[in-house]
Amino acid sequence: MKRKSLLSVCTLLILMLLSVENLKAQWVSWWQEIPPAGKHPLNRLRRNSTGKHILANIPEAYSLSTIGWTYEGKLGYLATNWDTSFGPVVPLYRYYKDSQTDHYYSLSSTAPSGYVLEGIVGYVPKTGGTFSDGVTYSGAIYGYHRNSGSPDHFYTNTFSELGGGNSTWYYDGIVFYLFKL
Repeated sequence: MKRKSLLSVCTLLILMLLSVENLKAQWVSWWQEIPPAGKHPLNRLRRNSTGKHILANIPEAYSLSTIGWTYEGKLGYLATNWDTSFGPVVPLYRYYKDSQTDHYYSLSSTAPSGYVLEGIVGYVPKTGGTFSDGVTYSGAIYGYHRNSGSPDHFYTNTFSELGGGNSTWYYDGIVFYLFKL
């Protein structure tokens, strides 16, 4: 009888450990990613109620996801500081226009009319480029703006998402580069 009890206890412990490992695997999410050294991801989110978009780092993106913003994906990586070992980098600034609840991203340190500087988001490659072995290290981020309805700026790493624009979104061109995923 003792042998059966010991076998049952061991089986139960093994099942419990497997369940814990399974739960751990399910728990890992986009906001728990461990980024490459010296970099952090730039994530795109969309506010469900307004259709507005924002780019955010992991802590901000996670916080926004708990209050009605939907995670749409990672665009690429930013350097966390002015580290030239990644190549020539420049600051990426984030501006906010309260009257339109709009965020705008730029390499310029001069705020556009009506916008207020929120700060430096991170550091991005100065241009697109490749290493000497031909491996691409940065990807273009395409910008769009919407003037009608609820003005907004939209950013994507996939040109085909909106192409050269449409009747709603006006194409602004390549607005900056991010380190590739």
